[in-house]
Amino acid sequence: MDSVKKEFSRNARFYNRYNQIQKSVVTDLLAQVTDRPRRIVDLGSGSGEVYTQISWPVESFTAVDFSEAMCRLHPLDKEVTVLRGDFNEDAIFSTLSTISFERLFSASALQWAHDIHSVFLQIARLQKPIALALFTSNTFASLHHALGVSSPLPTKEKIEDEAKRHFKADISVKRYELAFESTRMMFDYIKKSGVSSGMKQLGVGELRQLIRENRLRKIEAEVVFIVN
Repeated sequence: MDSVKKEFSRNARFYNRYNQIQKSVVTDLLAQVTDRPRRIVDLGSGSGEVYTQISWPVESFTAVDFSEAMCRLHPLDKEVTVLRGDFNEDAIFSTLSTISFERLFSASALQWAHDIHSVFLQIARLQKPIALALFTSNTFASLHHALGVSSPLPTKEKIEDEAKRHFKADISVKRYELAFESTRMMFDYIKKSGVSSGMKQLGVGELRQLIRENRLRKIEAEVVFIVN
């Protein structure tokens, strides 16, 4: 997780320009929420896409992220509180248990949990409605196959099993695709969106060869939505 934190912090200034899929995930997550909670927690809030896309007025919005650089990017307003905290640590859940809120959101973050079972258990203990979206190991599947590397993310089955264990919620899966004009542009997108996707396992020569071949021009993502 430390490497993930460094990756997101290092590329935070690019994030809003290179997170098209993440923006679509937030749009689709919000579309599944039928209530209009006025007091919200966003766990793994990043640069504030959930807050930006919410179309109804809120009384309080608590944004939580482990990256100081991302926390600085989150929009600020009178109803917004930004907390630096790591969902892999019990301390942030102790803090959240003292906050009055109506729904917990988390979009495109919890797939990086050290232990999804433990994080879902902590969320369940808060006893609040949830709206979660997690990327699965099928994200960048064709790229990983071409690179000969494995995904660092949990499988769809693992996420679904843990969700069923801890929540009474609707679970759905959606797939996304993003095409590029060149392999170089695709790699640039992946890097600056904060996820190196196994590229660090390759040597410089191997990466240059892939760029010269220019045959990888598409990435896909698979997302599990968990909403109650």
